[in-house]
Amino acid sequence: MLVVILGLLLGFVRQVLPYKIGVLASCSSTYTRAYKQISEFAESKLENKKVGVIFQCYDQTSIQGYQTMCAMMEKHVVAVITLGGSSQVAKEAEFFSQVNIPIISVGASNPFLLSSSRKFLIRMVPPDTFQGEAIFHLIKHFRWKDISILGSADDYGINGLIKLQDLISRDRDITIRNIQYFDTLDIQNSTLQIEGNLRLISDSLTKIVVLNCDAVNGAKILAIAQKMGLTSQGYVWITTDSITSRPQILLESVRHESVYDGLIGTMQAFEVNKEFKNSYMASGGLSTDVSLWTSILYDAIILSSKAISPVYHIPRQTCDNPTPWQDGSRYLNEIKKSNFQGVSGYISFDHNGLIRRSRYDIKNKRKDTFIKIGQWGEQSDLQIVEDTKIRFLGDPKGTPTSEINTLSGQKLVLGTIREAPYAYRNNSLSCIGHEDEPQCWYGFCIDLNNKLAKDLNFTYTLVEPPDKEYGRFDQDRGRYTGLVFELQERNIDLASAPLTINTERSKAVDFLSDIIHVKSTSVYLSGSEAYSNRFFFLGPLDPFVWASIVAVIFFLGVLITCLNYISPVSRYNREQGGDKSPSVYNNVFIVASGFVGREGGDGIPESPAAR
Repeated sequence: MLVVILGLLLGFVRQVLPYKIGVLASCSSTYTRAYKQISEFAESKLENKKVGVIFQCYDQTSIQGYQTMCAMMEKHVVAVITLGGSSQVAKEAEFFSQVNIPIISVGASNPFLLSSSRKFLIRMVPPDTFQGEAIFHLIKHFRWKDISILGSADDYGINGLIKLQDLISRDRDITIRNIQYFDTLDIQNSTLQIEGNLRLISDSLTKIVVLNCDAVNGAKILAIAQKMGLTSQGYVWITTDSITSRPQILLESVRHESVYDGLIGTMQAFEVNKEFKNSYMASGGLSTDVSLWTSILYDAIILSSKAISPVYHIPRQTCDNPTPWQDGSRYLNEIKKSNFQGVSGYISFDHNGLIRRSRYDIKNKRKDTFIKIGQWGEQSDLQIVEDTKIRFLGDPKGTPTSEINTLSGQKLVLGTIREAPYAYRNNSLSCIGHEDEPQCWYGFCIDLNNKLAKDLNFTYTLVEPPDKEYGRFDQDRGRYTGLVFELQERNIDLASAPLTINTERSKAVDFLSDIIHVKSTSVYLSGSEAYSNRFFFLGPLDPFVWASIVAVIFFLGVLITCLNYISPVSRYNREQGGDKSPSVYNNVFIVASGFVGREGGDGIPESPAAR
């Protein structure tokens, strides 16, 4: 009888209990409004009307972030759904795990988030290890052999492609030529660093670039890359899910929606649920609000409500008294056991709270969106539509290659300077008006140019810098001159001239391997006077100079001896019978030794003046 009464009381308490689910988002996100409206829509669709949703946005700085998490906890929420990135989720998960409040991440995919201090973390997306595998198989499919990686210097950018790097390190066919990371704070204040990163990628001659960062910074990078000519025909940019899932951000600062058409992207397998979209639009929502991330947010709210059954006590923690919530562990286990068909896909978790999904769509940008061109799954091979239906940057006729020999068929501009025997200009009548043609030049550098042009299948023209200088740093103008300046301004593609390699120039331009070593050497004709005269080493100096040196040595030896003799110290030593001053001979030897940088003599003068 007592058990029945207790059960009825608990059931009554659960019916009247006001459960609150918190949603945390960044106020600066482009999708903040959409996240809030989806949260309100999800709340209206909950079967349990005793569950409410509290939406809170904040600037994700350390101080305000802690204050917001404290305020959310003191509103007695039973679960927190976060829309932050991996770095922010790590902090939030540690905060709420210490009080046993489950925290559900919508988008954090850092493969290293799992830890004992974040044991109440539930992740609605798979870790980036799967995305790394998908990109690896994509690269293998197109037989690309040389790639560059560009990522943000944060948890997402660095850890997101570790699996890709690991797979490539064990593959004999693919080589990572360049890995660049940029500070997300620096790119907000200046574009100088990212321009340097992109220039290094350009100099590496790789045409396949994997970009791993958030969508906002990704849009800035692609805009700079476009100005530098790094998104033209022949280049391939592979973007990860943060960019691929948010094509609208790419188009915010461009004039035409077809800009960047041909980007290849990876993204978690997702199809818009039409019933969900229509229902949301019927409630007054915008169709553009429905995306992968808002769909996952909706499912997270539904999940939190469905698993509420074992909760009988509302958490009452405060920031001053952060005690563990007694129902937190039971609630967490109920969430992990949940499985249902959500609007973002099927929802189920492993024992670590990680969603069981490992399929990625391969997408191709067309106008204002990315269209699906293939799919990769952990349990299935990569499947791609016909390669001829894929559009690449610049809309080439075929699939771009990653071969670094990109000079074939190109016409280059080479810079040189007239100096024998390296480069001469032919002043014949046939060369008037054709001074930039190779046939109007001859010399060592010209022969080398012609050999390279023949072997690498390119053509070229020759120009001289306007100031006819090789290149030095001009302090007055604050820039380099001559060939170095022309290279920096990209007025020429290559300098082919006897340009000496030094530290100053190496700071401004890259040198190929040196091909000529110039040394200063003295050469004498065999049998000449220099070899027959045993005193030939005296030749560099005039006999008068040698005589003067010998006279000075003897003079100084005698002077030191005299100074030492008349010194009171020496006189005192003589009176005591202990004078050990060097002789004239020894003093002359000391002076002569000093002339050749050596020390000599049996003793030193005792007189301070003589010393």
